[in-house]
Amino acid sequence: MKKRKLNSGGFTLSELLVVVLILSIVMIVVVGGITVVKDSYNSIKLKAESDTLMSTTIAGVMDEMRYAGDIKTEAQTFTDSSGTAKTETVTTFLSGPRGYRIFFSNDSGSKGIMVNSEGVAQSQSAPLMTGKTMTDGLIPSISYTYDEATGLFTATITISHKGAEFAKQTITARPLN
Repeated sequence: MKKRKLNSGGFTLSELLVVVLILSIVMIVVVGGITVVKDSYNSIKLKAESDTLMSTTIAGVMDEMRYAGDIKTEAQTFTDSSGTAKTETVTTFLSGPRGYRIFFSNDSGSKGIMVNSEGVAQSQSAPLMTGKTMTDGLIPSISYTYDEATGLFTATITISHKGAEFAKQTITARPLN
């Protein structure tokens, strides 16, 4: 009878299982690293977009406040984008760049800061920032007052992301008129 030679080539089952285990560990580390890098990139991008939106919003608000004239604080009734009538005490002023009386309000949706004409429904008002400026779900809002004694507007601009406050800055402006 002939004896068969044992073929010593190939891998044993235990060797294959060890290789699969090592590859699995390497893949977990690689995927975890990619996730960390992606989250860091998104966080940095969101912060940069927030800074850009904040500076653009400040520039728009400062332009309106610097050239404001005939400043009055009084109750205004307007309709927001959801169709709800609101009455608020707001500071209205004659806008130098626009040529008519305006006041700022916050849209309950995703339009951000609205520029409202005095006595005109909000549906006819315009957003201060365009949709192209408000990227990645960032929404600006404003609260502002006018101190007649000092002649200064004080405005707090807040940038929100997914309903949570992301950035906040307070500015002051003295009207030139």
